[in-house]
Amino acid sequence: MPSDLATAAFCLLMLTLLRMSVYFGMAKVEQAEAERHVASAHKVTHDSLAPTYTYDGEVIRWYVLVDPDTDVQYLVNDRGGCCPRLNVDGTTMGVRHD
Repeated sequence: MPSDLATAAFCLLMLTLLRMSVYFGMAKVEQAEAERHVASAHKVTHDSLAPTYTYDGEVIRWYVLVDPDTDVQYLVNDRGGCCPRLNVDGTTMGVRHD
């Protein structure tokens, strides 16, 4: 029969090992998440703008979508509206001139 001191030391050792494995496991998950975030940062396909509120309090969210072929930017809302985004002078924003 082990002594109470040996049992307590064994329990503390097991708790320490458990805490270390959780700590290193979480560190590995955080590192993988950071790498995935860096990789996805280069794949921006749309940008969220400020929401619009209707008279009855509904929210309409706006996004900027970029056509990858022409670089033309489009304003799109979550209700299906879509139009080209324009510069101050009225020209289409983001047009690529090859």
